[in-house]
Amino acid sequence: MITMLSKEQKPGILLVDEIILHEVLIYVGFENFGNKIHASNTKANHGLVFMFQSWSINFCQPVAIFTSIGTVKDIILAQLIIKAISLLENSGVKVEGVSGSINNVKNSFQNPIDERRSIYVFSDVPHLMKNIRNRLNNKTTLKVHPDRPHVSHITKRYHKIPTVVPTRVCPIITEIHLKLDIFSKMTVKLATRVPIIIYK
Repeated sequence: MITMLSKEQKPGILLVDEIILHEVLIYVGFENFGNKIHASNTKANHGLVFMFQSWSINFCQPVAIFTSIGTVKDIILAQLIIKAISLLENSGVKVEGVSGSINNVKNSFQNPIDERRSIYVFSDVPHLMKNIRNRLNNKTTLKVHPDRPHVSHITKRYHKIPTVVPTRVCPIITEIHLKLDIFSKMTVKLATRVPIIIYK
């Protein structure tokens, strides 16, 4: 598919995303990062997906899928990203950026194939929103404003809500905003509502 792209369509971004695999489902799969990175022979509970997206056209190409136990360690993630960029560049595309669930990275780094070019790191906005909401849930406060948004701002509004739905003050607040389980912590829709609730 990449060979069908024109020169103008080959620049793009490498997308990285990690998912939790449901342990209640029956599947066969062990931790695996490819041949050159050590992995255990333990049943995986996370998946890591790499995909290339062209800047100029609606073209996505899956690059790799890895499985792991827990989230992938930063050093292994860095090795996998470099390997993915190298493979993509050697196939003819130009990777100009990386976006996804990436921690502890500068704004850019040197392209492993072409030293004259940089790879820019873009924030994954849904991931940032989930981090803000989860920190607020876990630590009950954020240090971004003198008034410090606190989880009590949400609970006070929730408890003021009448039981009759048409007269609710903040109809977007539900019980799931206050009592997060492992699945609701991953829901972007719920995460994006919390800052709206705090600052209304």
